[in-house]
Amino acid sequence: MLNHYQILEIPEDASLEVIKAAFKRLALRYHPDKHMGDPMMEEHFKEINTAYQTLSNPYSKHKYDMSLRYGSFDIPEQPAAAPQPRPRPQYRPQPPVYERESITSKKNLKATLYAFLFAAVVGLIFQVGIWVVEHNRAVERAQLLSERRGLFGEARMAFDQNELKESLLIIEDMGMFFESETDMRAYKDMLLNNILTRADESMKKKRYQAALNFYSILDNFPVGRSLNISLNKAEANKQIGNYPEAINIYQQLYINGYKNVSFYTEMGDVYESGLNDPARALEYYEKATAVATKDYEAIFGKAYPILVSAKYIPLHHYKLFMKLANAHYLIGDYEASLKSLVWPKIIWPDSSMNYTISGKCHLAIGNQQLACKEFDVARELGAKIQTPSPCY
Repeated sequence: MLNHYQILEIPEDASLEVIKAAFKRLALRYHPDKHMGDPMMEEHFKEINTAYQTLSNPYSKHKYDMSLRYGSFDIPEQPAAAPQPRPRPQYRPQPPVYERESITSKKNLKATLYAFLFAAVVGLIFQVGIWVVEHNRAVERAQLLSERRGLFGEARMAFDQNELKESLLIIEDMGMFFESETDMRAYKDMLLNNILTRADESMKKKRYQAALNFYSILDNFPVGRSLNISLNKAEANKQIGNYPEAINIYQQLYINGYKNVSFYTEMGDVYESGLNDPARALEYYEKATAVATKDYEAIFGKAYPILVSAKYIPLHHYKLFMKLANAHYLIGDYEASLKSLVWPKIIWPDSSMNYTISGKCHLAIGNQQLACKEFDVARELGAKIQTPSPCY
């Protein structure tokens, strides 16, 4: 478990200014608002805030440093001593009294001088010892900083050779940075942002394997576990045909509380298009539709089928209803498919997909006349479909 200094990525001798600067930098990077409400990012942000509240207060920082250095311990109570019998008075003979020899001023001065010299020698030895210890520490620290500078040079060289993972591993192995190493901390932030930018650009250019390679470098960092990156990794795996890994990522998101229309729709797409399992895909499309209709009811009430119009509904919801109807058709439940198209035909009357799926369902159950009419409407709306033989 990381301590407060490790969470803020600062050394234990960091000043208040360094603590504040680290908090601002990490809060800007991991604030939940920048990660679409990602629960993992929110939890990490809470850890950062707790660490800052503790270390920015001198009193709480001192208590925390003491517990960090010595741990917690209890002082056992000593058992009460048993009562002792009161001793009886005894007669003791008085020792003989001798007259003390008087100390002359010369002897007194000599003794004082010896005491002063002794104290001066002890003090000098103590100061020399402190100087030796501090000198050795300074030498060791200078040597350590020099070695770290050498590692930093290796990290930059690896970056120049486009070995991003090697560069990041070297920086990460260096641990927390000293106050004199602000350039190294800034370089680490730059490196993380550079890798993330390259990954996102690869996704935009549909270079999915390259994007996955970049994202994998960030797996051991909090930013690499954000919601947006997880969704991109799932999409990239789906696009390259690695459907089991895509499903695994979606399941992890589900466990972490990601349960919305997009999630269920993406899971349905994996099973329908990737694994050719329309029955399993239908389960997720139905869950997605339930979430969508629940949102409609929350905004428009139970009368949403009458009140809502296409301008209030996102495009991906339209695609969802088409996927739902098509999944019913693929598993042979034609009546359910036609039923699921009733409301979409009202909301999107100019959608050729509505009439194409409806025509296929009517044709499958023997309603040839209705099927031909639906196909005619679909073609009028721009659908490029071949006219079935019964409609000639």
